This record gives sequence, C-alpha cells and structure tokens, in this order.
Amino acid sequence: MKKTKNNNYLYLIQQFTVTDFKLRYSHSVLGYIWSLLNPLLMFGVLYVVFSIFMRFGGIEHYQVYLLSGILLWTFFAETTNNGMQSLLVKSSLISKLKFPRIIIPLSSTLTNSISLVLNMIVLSLFIALSRVSVTYSAFFGLVVLIELIILSFGISLLLSSLFLKFRDLNHLWAVVLQMGFWATPIIYPIDIVPVKYHIMFKLNPMFRLIHNFRMAVIYGELPGIRNITFNLVMVLSLFVLGFIVFKKRQKYFAEWI
Repeated sequence: MKKTKNNNYLYLIQQFTVTDFKLRYSHSVLGYIWSLLNPLLMFGVLYVVFSIFMRFGGIEHYQVYLLSGILLWTFFAETTNNGMQSLLVKSSLISKLKFPRIIIPLSSTLTNSISLVLNMIVLSLFIALSRVSVTYSAFFGLVVLIELIILSFGISLLLSSLFLKFRDLNHLWAVVLQMGFWATPIIYPIDIVPVKYHIMFKLNPMFRLIHNFRMAVIYGELPGIRNITFNLVMVLSLFVLGFIVFKKRQKYFAEWI
C-alpha cells in the first residue's frame, strides 16, 4: 500500500513538472527559446557595457564568465519566484485534493531545472566556441548545479509557505533579487571589491556557487575542501530551514487561500 502511494506521488510530481513546462510555453511562438532569450539579451547588453566601456573584458574568457553567472542567477531568481507563487497558482488542488503539499513547490523547481539543463547545453556551445580548455574539474560543475537546485528549492519552500499569508512578499523578494544581482560578482570580479568587504560576499551562497562553478568549468580549478564544506553546510541549512517552516505552516494553507 505504501509503495503504491509513493508511486502515485512520483507520478503526480512527474505530471505537475511536465505539464507546467508545457504550459509555460504553450501559447508562445518561440516556445522554450524565450527562457534562453531573456538571459542572452541581458548577456549581450552587459557584455558590451562591461567589456568595452568599463573594461571588465580583461577577465579571461569573459564571455563565458558573464554568461555562466547570468544563467545560474536567472535560474535561482525564476525558481524562487515561481516557487513562491506555486501554492497560490494550484490553490484549487490544495482545497480539493489530499496529497503532500511539498509536491507543488518541488515540481515547480523541477520545471525550472529542465530549462537549466537546456541552458547548460547552450553554455557548453559557448565554451566550445570560446576555446576554453575544459578539464576533469568541470565535472564538479555538476555538483554545484545540484547544490543550486537544492538551495533554490529550500528558498522556494520558505517563500511559498509565507506568501499565502503575506501577499506583499513578492514585491519584497523582487527587491531582494535586484539587490542580490548587483551584490553578487556576476558581472564584475571579486578582486575589484575592497578586501574588508569580502566576508560579506562570502556569506552569500550564490556568490560561492557561481564562483565555484566558474573556477571548475572555465578555469579548471577545484575549490578547497574547506570551501566545499562551508558551502554545502550553508546550502543544506537554508534547505532545512525552508523545509521546517513549510511543514509547520502547511496545515494552514487551505485556510489562507
């Protein structure tokens, strides 16, 4: 009986994920291309501004450096935004059907993960065209992407459980993401930031994820054990926090909808 129930839940996750992905681009002429077009347009503008006018182009393989940062940040922003509103979007199911509510933000995260995989394929083409010397350390980039997905899922759990009660949270989170984009070395190198402020950046899990991904994939360097351990603890801590808050508040979801 338990095995059957688990299989039903897995089927539900699969259906939510696939359906959401199809619906997201069902009425669009360009379909999935729009999910890539937005970060590519941003990449084009920022690359021109910061490689030509502000001279950040001195960074080796700056095109790939910039695009990788934009793609990882875009995934985090879109996943947490969609995850935050996922319970409200599927409010009719919550009030009518009995199933683990965590399936909803999970399927939302997995939907965005499909786009992430496709975007990584495009990034791989950029890497090949830029003649980046890819080494075995690039496999660590997969670990970073898994950490990114876990972090985004954890934040989605936290935000979605709060959003039903506090609807202004979406406006606040939009401001946080805007500030976070510029406070994370996506466009610029950390070297231009005064050393005394580095500790603030290193407490930002997205900085560590993007930095570790670039070092492993673009520059062929593996982060140290201390770096890996600290980042993993930070990511898992935020995931556990989101999970705990979600579990405690889920009994009120039907009431808040």
